[in-house]
Formats: sequence, structure tokens, C-alpha cells
Amino acid sequence: MLRSITLENFQSFNHIELDLSDKGKDVKNFAFVYGENGSGKSNIMNSLFFLKVCSGMIRKVNDITGEDSAKIVHDEDAVEVAKKFRMIGTEENMTLKYVFWINGSDAEYTMSFDKNGRIVKEILRCKINSRIGTLFNLEAGSEPHFVSKIIKDRLFRDQLN
Repeated sequence: MLRSITLENFQSFNHIELDLSDKGKDVKNFAFVYGENGSGKSNIMNSLFFLKVCSGMIRKVNDITGEDSAKIVHDEDAVEVAKKFRMIGTEENMTLKYVFWINGSDAEYTMSFDKNGRIVKEILRCKINSRIGTLFNLEAGSEPHFVSKIIKDRLFRDQLN
């Protein structure tokens, strides 16, 4: 279940944190978003749509030889949506962070996009066995970090590196 959303430079939000847990920090089964016209309700819904669009940015494809391999793909639809949802007039990256409640602990997924709509950072942190850890951290200009056991395809691991 979705626990929280944090948006930076997303549509009309410079920075907003939406906590969907109750007072005891339990996850709510339902959440209703309401407010005046122009208060940003649609922005919240667009951030969920954006998560769906971006979920296919890294995917397996067939190369020319017909062998399965995985490639990092800057899906042009995702790039266009990122440019569309970016806050007007800012040079800073647009960042979206989603926290999910999965199997009794938080899992945190963060994406950042530059002014051209290209992804510059993607991080997934969640519980691994009994400790919170980073499953992957892919950031432009930095050495990629990922738990190799979650990516079984050797070609894909090599391409990430």
C-alpha cells in the first residue's frame, strides 16, 4: 500500500509531502484527496500516473541476434511526460519519492529528472532479510550500485555497470 508521496518541482508544487498513514503510522486502506479548485488535487493523481509511465524505463528487449538482453531505455513517452509535469521556471531536478508499505516495512522508490526530462537518479530502498538496504542506486555520473542477486540476467548486469 502507498504510505507517502513527496514531490519536488512537480507541476505547481515546489515541495510537498503527502502522508497517507494514520496517527499511529498504520497505513490507511482508503485516502480521499479534496480541496479547492487549483489546490493541486490533480497534481497528486498525475504523480501516480507518472509512476505508472516510468515503471517500464528499464526493460528486456530482443537484440538483433534474437538473444534476450536488457537495455536501459529512455522511453520517449516518459521523457515527454516528465517535461510536461516539470514545474515551470525551475532549473532544479524534478524529484518524486514514493513510500510503500510492503510485508510489514517501508519500501522507498525515488526518481529524479533533469530539465530535459531524462532520468538522472533512480533509487530503491527496502527491507532485505532483517535490515533496510538499497536494492539499486543508479545515478548519472556515479558508479551504479545494485544487489546483483535481484538481477539474474548477466547481460543486464553488465549493461548496468
